[in-house]
Amino acid sequence: ITATSANESHWKVTALSGTVEWDSLIINDEPDALIVWRSREGADVPNAGSVRFEAAPGDEGTEVTVAIEYDTRGGALEKMLAKLTGEDAGLQVSITLKRLKALMEAGEIPTTEGQSVGEPQASAKGKK
Repeated sequence: ITATSANESHWKVTALSGTVEWDSLIINDEPDALIVWRSREGADVPNAGSVRFEAAPGDEGTEVTVAIEYDTRGGALEKMLAKLTGEDAGLQVSITLKRLKALMEAGEIPTTEGQSVGEPQASAKGKK
């Protein structure tokens, strides 16, 4: 993602059908509340969406609601393959929101990098 102005960006994504690109325009930006965007005409994947931020009940953080509309132009087969291979937009949004939650709550995104696998314990090796 490359910001091209305060409210525009260029997107380049690897998809099942190859690399797709589009320009996106933020059409509504309410700080701490709402971001709404749509792709520019001629996008490889026409899309539009919004992200809404609302205080959670009982002052227990923030609820984030994401809505995305897109046209892959690949039809039902491409959508099914995307789900099977983990390239589905809904799955990607879910993963991204979980990473954002971890970053906001812990200040970092948890990984297994640097963790050893370890050797199997004696009991797992089958003691005689």
